[in-house]
Amino acid sequence: LALALAQPMPGESRAVPPLGRPPGGTLFVVGSIAEPSRAAAAVLAAGRGVRHVAIPANLLRQVVASHLTAEIAETLAGGSDVLVTIAQEERADLSEGAVIAAGLARFLAPASAAFGALFATGGETARCLLQAFGVTAIRLVGEVEPGMPWGMTEGAVQCPIVTKAGGFGDAQTLRRCLNHLRDLRRQENDR
Repeated sequence: LALALAQPMPGESRAVPPLGRPPGGTLFVVGSIAEPSRAAAAVLAAGRGVRHVAIPANLLRQVVASHLTAEIAETLAGGSDVLVTIAQEERADLSEGAVIAAGLARFLAPASAAFGALFATGGETARCLLQAFGVTAIRLVGEVEPGMPWGMTEGAVQCPIVTKAGGFGDAQTLRRCLNHLRDLRRQENDR
């Protein structure tokens, strides 16, 4: 379905639209507890060039500002990529998923002006992030790989975005998304 939706309408161009953002780093947010997403996050975190920040769920249950938010925004504004995950708990309460996703969105909202691209996995996580960032729509442009669309956000934040279902993908999925989003930024710089 994503492939069909991403096809241009008659008279539309397939060219990659201007990114329209400062050249900040990519913000990766993994809110899903699904094993494929966790495995892909671990691979991305173990590689070079991406700062990993695991946020304790307790911090996200509260409405407390953290120095981590400012550090994440500063890292992104400097052009570096950041992976944000929710630190795993021994006894995670799955019924708190919506509360944790909303807390994660509030926690990251101050960084919304700093990133140049966004990746989100976990449906509730993506919905909460986009709402907190003031995104009103996503205009689909193409696919990173089958079943994983990318597009441009519209609204208060306008940037490339990749979303994926939590239980979808393999251990290299986030790495491939990072490469795709970096390629987009390089193409924008070459214009």
